[in-house]
Amino acid sequence: MNNSKILLVLISLSTIQLSCEGFKCMSGNIRDKQTNLPLDSVNCVVKTGIKTMFTDSIGNYVVCNEMGIILFKEQKITVEFSKPGYRKAVVTNGKYGDTIFLEKLE
Repeated sequence: MNNSKILLVLISLSTIQLSCEGFKCMSGNIRDKQTNLPLDSVNCVVKTGIKTMFTDSIGNYVVCNEMGIILFKEQKITVEFSKPGYRKAVVTNGKYGDTIFLEKLE
């Protein structure tokens, strides 16, 4: 009887771990590297997912991975930031509130 309870608990915990959906998000501000001014309409493409969005009028962005199954490891997020006239920036696992600077093309 006691062994069957332990087995049931172990199976339940395994099922919960395998079925949990998780996602990773990044947020922050995009700025011009020379002037430190915020950049609006920067294209933010989640390379580890399928979402694309743009920064708002003061350079703020929030992006998240698609929901998915996590199998005993942390979900990663990689985002590419681009704007005409600027070099692209690619960031993996950025933190909330990060400031990313884009450099103008010569």
